[in-house]
Amino acid sequence: MDIVKVINVAHVEPSRTFSIRVPESTLQAFKQACKQNGSNASRTLEALMGEYVSETRRKTSWKTKM
Repeated sequence: MDIVKVINVAHVEPSRTFSIRVPESTLQAFKQACKQNGSNASRTLEALMGEYVSETRRKTSWKTKM
């Protein structure tokens, strides 16, 4: 994963709230890792989701308009 790319991702579309459940210890460790990398949890998760979708599209014939 390219941490610089994650940190530099900007919102280009309207956004929506997305809730997930994770263990408290995982959430706190994730927030700390984001902070150490100059990011925040929201921006990092948004970038990770985008990368995951892009990678899936590259590996499969799945295509959809976002």
